[in-house]
Amino acid sequence: MLWSGPPHRLIQAALARQVEIFTSEALLAELSEIAGREKLSHQVSKLQTTASRLVDQYRDIAEIITPAEIRQVVLADADDNHVIACAIAASADLIVSGDADLLNLKQYQGIQLVSVSLAVLIAGV
Repeated sequence: MLWSGPPHRLIQAALARQVEIFTSEALLAELSEIAGREKLSHQVSKLQTTASRLVDQYRDIAEIITPAEIRQVVLADADDNHVIACAIAASADLIVSGDADLLNLKQYQGIQLVSVSLAVLIAGV
């Protein structure tokens, strides 16, 4: 929601209901913390909004689900396991991320882990 290019196209596709985005309360809490960081404050203010409003807008376009119970898959960053648990519960086709620890998995239980740019190509948006 802060960036142009492929991330923006993916968000626009979600708004147009061309793709579905799934999240959980744990992931929304992490997003809220990240969006409120000082290093993103300039980007947020350029959009004439607040970090809280960005999270609310994301909440509006995503389907909030209860994550699956999973074993710890990503050892380097326990928060990444929330992403995988959410995707499993949603029966997602893809996990879209810029996180190297997640992307290095390449797939988990039949769910491909891909970059935003690759997700845009796959979705054709």
